[in-house]
Amino acid sequence: MSGWAVGLFGIAKIKAFLLENHGQIVLFCFIGLILGCIPMIFKKAKTDTISLKNLAIFVFSLALMLFLILNGGDIHSNRTLEQMGGITPVLLVWVFVTSFVSSMAMLIPGVGGSLMMLVFGIYALYIEAVATLNPVLIAVFLSSMILGILAGIKIIKKLLVSYPHSLYSSILGFIIASVYFIYPGFPPELAQRLLAITLAVLFAIFAFRLSKSG
Repeated sequence: MSGWAVGLFGIAKIKAFLLENHGQIVLFCFIGLILGCIPMIFKKAKTDTISLKNLAIFVFSLALMLFLILNGGDIHSNRTLEQMGGITPVLLVWVFVTSFVSSMAMLIPGVGGSLMMLVFGIYALYIEAVATLNPVLIAVFLSSMILGILAGIKIIKKLLVSYPHSLYSSILGFIIASVYFIYPGFPPELAQRLLAITLAVLFAIFAFRLSKSG
């Protein structure tokens, strides 16, 4: 347990440093991870015949995510707490709800909570909360994660058994749309641009191979 705690908090500090000082490069790595997972999720969402229901679910999820992106401002943009303007009631509600959903995603094979945190734009905030030991954010994250896992055990199990293709169709819509707002723009220097693209490709290959072996 102590080794797990040291690893978690130590890695969180490293990730927080990278996000603060090399944010654009890190976000390109995240984009690579997301793109690498898309083929696996598409395969799980696909049925033998075209399903209008699953297609509608995919379009709805995609449209909903784009709506949140275009109307949510900085509240879900994978930015630091300071960049978001500090702790506000709206931010805490957003963190609780999205962390709740992300923790449920931990129970879905091939998806994972970290990926959904990236999709909802709270991953950087989660890393910062752990690295700085922010008591308010840690309390919100922990309570929502615990409740999400407890609720998800029954809900996700039922969805995976009864509606697996619909579930993955919804996730596919969220993930594809998430690339739009995770994209930070290219760094101004040519060397940084090449590094960002190279790392995105490498992380995409890594995620794709990992999802195939999972």
